[in-house]
Amino acid sequence: EWLSQQFKVMNWNVLADLYATESVYPYCEKWALSWTWRKHLILKELKSMAADIITLQEVQKDAFDDWFRPQLLEAGYEGVFQQKKRDPIFHRGRYTAEGCATFYKTTRFKRTEKVVVDYDKLSQSELRCLPNPQDAEKSSTAAGLQRLLKGNIALVVVLEDLHIKTTHGSQAAGANGGHVICVINTHILADPGFTDVKLWQAYMLLRTLEQMPNKNMPLLVCG
Repeated sequence: EWLSQQFKVMNWNVLADLYATESVYPYCEKWALSWTWRKHLILKELKSMAADIITLQEVQKDAFDDWFRPQLLEAGYEGVFQQKKRDPIFHRGRYTAEGCATFYKTTRFKRTEKVVVDYDKLSQSELRCLPNPQDAEKSSTAAGLQRLLKGNIALVVVLEDLHIKTTHGSQAAGANGGHVICVINTHILADPGFTDVKLWQAYMLLRTLEQMPNKNMPLLVCG
């Protein structure tokens, strides 16, 4: 019943400036790849959509702090950022890393919880649960783990609706009695040479969501 009420969600991989190189995109004009140019167009598009929830991938930490968060705050959004579990890269005079950012309209939602799904930690935990392997199998397991550890994450944010209250006890509710929704923002591995890892990360995410304590809470998976 509550989910039949309209709210708008926008998802976008904004292409981190780290990766917007002429070698990767030789068909694109240099000026069009420039972050100085792109960031204004991205922001214009985000504002024009007037979404209640925005999920972005490949957001650099500096871009979140210096651009997206302050600009979208003026438009009525609060944001949450989580970078990938990778070493920062020196780029344009500073070290930075990219990750996922989730924004929500503060007039519609209130954040009640943030959780980070670390695919690397889940993979290590999963492999530790295997039976004690023989020496040959140990080497194979180590190689498999090395292949799985790519630093990808999922950012989980639980939001409470400030407008619509629950009507019966079976519905998931926040502290103020509003409906809650779990928004999952992830960027699984994109490398086409690692389709097995992409599938594994999707499996790990679904396993994590299945184990969430509140079984009545709606899930919104973006990425």
